[in-house]
Amino acid sequence: DPGADPQRNVFHGPERGDIIVLKHPSHPETDLIKRVVGLPGETVETIKETIAFSKSLPLDIALFHIAAPYPGTPFFKEVVANGWFRPGVRWEEVDMDESTVLDYPHLRAEELEYWQKRAFREWAFRPGPMMTYLKMLLSDRRTFRSAIDVGLQHLGWAGRRVSGGPAVVQPKSASAPV
Repeated sequence: DPGADPQRNVFHGPERGDIIVLKHPSHPETDLIKRVVGLPGETVETIKETIAFSKSLPLDIALFHIAAPYPGTPFFKEVVANGWFRPGVRWEEVDMDESTVLDYPHLRAEELEYWQKRAFREWAFRPGPMMTYLKMLLSDRRTFRSAIDVGLQHLGWAGRRVSGGPAVVQPKSASAPV
């Protein structure tokens, strides 16, 4: 039983396939969905499955995050023990919404960043999510400017270069369609 305040009662870290549902602060009827990619054992195929599954759900908003090994957690200890920290990157210097400290032998940091952005683009740039966003824009004049700013930030983030590479980095493992 998570109790009256589930935000204060976390019993385990997110696992592959977990869906985290939050309520939009300005639109409580809108669910915000967070999906985590990049947990140990993740593959390009499991990421594609996550994207496909997310696209099959009637979601209002979906966010895709790369797993973050926070100090003191079992995941952090596993990352240290297995040498999965990105070479030359200090944990405290990375904005986990923009990049990752993870660098698996089979799924490099650049690939994780590519798939995170691809997941967002594939989910968001479809008619349903676009209509939801437009409805939110038009539903409340007070939030119109804020919604435009957030939309522009997401567009900028989704198209931003990954680790100095081209605007769209497509690793060799990304060639198959989702």
